Amino acid sequence: MIKRFLATAVLLGLLAMPTFADTVVKSYQYTGKTIVITITYTDSNGNGRIDTLQELRSITNIQVNII
Repeated sequence: MIKRFLATAVLLGLLAMPTFADTVVKSYQYTGKTIVITITYTDSNGNGRIDTLQELRSITNIQVNII
């Protein structure tokens, strides 16, 4: 009984761990100006890219700056 309770507690603890937010910043030169695009999303697999549907759906902020 105790082992089952501990296993359940460990499993719930692992599922409750937050995934890490990541920010992708890209900059482009266009007609003498710089366009900076910043995307904030939840990186679920730790590779620093938006490459799964889950990560695509987790985008929380897109910011575009023209400098």
